[in-house]
This record gives sequence, C-alpha cells and structure tokens, in this order.
Amino acid sequence: MLTCVFLVRPGLSKASDLGEILFDCYHVNFAWGYTLKGFYIDGDGKIYTYDRKGDPWLPESVQKGSHSYPGPDLMSKFRNPKSAGRIDPSIMKQKIALIRPASRGEIFRQHQAYDAGWSGCVAYLFDKHANTYTAILLGAEGDFLERNSSQEAKSLLLWLRSLQVRNDDPA
Repeated sequence: MLTCVFLVRPGLSKASDLGEILFDCYHVNFAWGYTLKGFYIDGDGKIYTYDRKGDPWLPESVQKGSHSYPGPDLMSKFRNPKSAGRIDPSIMKQKIALIRPASRGEIFRQHQAYDAGWSGCVAYLFDKHANTYTAILLGAEGDFLERNSSQEAKSLLLWLRSLQVRNDDPA
C-alpha cells in the first residue's frame, strides 16, 4: 500500500494540487499472458517500481479508451510498489514545469509490429476538483510508434529514460 504525505515545497504548489503521481513509464502486453510493469514518480520526487502479472489493470476508464482516470482507478494500477530512489527537488521543479506545455503537443502514431505490447512514458495532469488524472503521452513504441511533437514532451521522455530505473523483480 502506497502512503503519500503532502508537503508544501518552496516554489511549487501543494502536492495535492499536482496529484500523487506525476510520471509513469511502463510496459504492458496481453500477448502470451498479461504483463504490466514499470516505475512511477510521485509529487515528492520518490520513485517506485511496480509489477503486475495475470490480473489486468482494466478499470472502466481504461476499457472505454479514456486517457483520463479517476484517482482511485489510477492508484489501483500500482500494485505492490517498491521504493527505487528519489529525484532531487530542484530537478523535480524543472520537470514539473514541462508537463503542461507537453500536453499541447500533437501525437503521431504509426503501426510497426504485432504482439510487441506498449512501452512508453506518460506525465499526468491532475484535476483536484474532479480527482481525475489525464495522461499526457510523452512517447512510446511497441505495436505502435507514438510520438508527441512537443519539445517539452521530448525532453521529459529523454530524462525519464535516462533514469534507468530497474524493475527486475522476478515475482
């Protein structure tokens, strides 16, 4: 169970204004059984890995093809999180500032494979009044190559991939 403490950080709004989850990089595949594993970064810059097999994360919002998730739906994705590090607060401040501009990019999508699944990264915009997270695609590959035209999205994607967070739990 993930417990988050909301603190006021200099130069940033309250974490509750940002939501609990800011960035999420993961691989999902339904071929040969269900797999969902990745890492996320919370509003305090803490990194967590997660790994979910067999029991698909398919809340109603996902089944409808929505990119907006009620808070409890999104949080249910991150089963058995394990701490994997922390991002320096000054770097987090810089990266948080790129999320909204990244949401303005155009998404390009091209089919490229079969049974390769989806591997990519998203940032989340949080609507605290509706307790809803909207996923902002930063980039992905797998069955489809997906790119966000925003320079901010490209910058965030490169940064997230450079973190090289390991999620090797064999369970």
